Amino acid sequence: MGRRAWDIARAIVAPGLRASIPASFASRPRADVQLFTLAFTHPVEFGASVVVVSAMIYIIARAALSADGRASWTRRITGPNGKWLFGLLFVAWAVIFGVGLQLVPHEGANSPYGGIGLVAMFTGFFVMMGFIWSVIGE
Repeated sequence: MGRRAWDIARAIVAPGLRASIPASFASRPRADVQLFTLAFTHPVEFGASVVVVSAMIYIIARAALSADGRASWTRRITGPNGKWLFGLLFVAWAVIFGVGLQLVPHEGANSPYGGIGLVAMFTGFFVMMGFIWSVIGE
């Protein structure tokens, strides 16, 4: 056990022996200001997160401030031809990911197979929910 570990153990087990904070804790650098320097240390990631958050706020604000009633694009995809749109989307999804998952390597930790499979799972869920929504909404 190192010197720092002994100081920590002594502070926990026998608090009467040392009531103050160990010197090793007092001398460590503060990590509290790292959040404020994030824009300078990681500008690309920070910019991407700002863009994504701004897009989310814009979409949520537009939805909250919209008038009642369906928009024209929702009438189109839930109308009689909406089931054909989502049916074709499902066939395209099955072909694209069925072929795409066979083209990537399946073994190894750095294989893209799991990531592509996860994207396929989520997109397939939403395509099928859209198909069910368009069929039931008719």
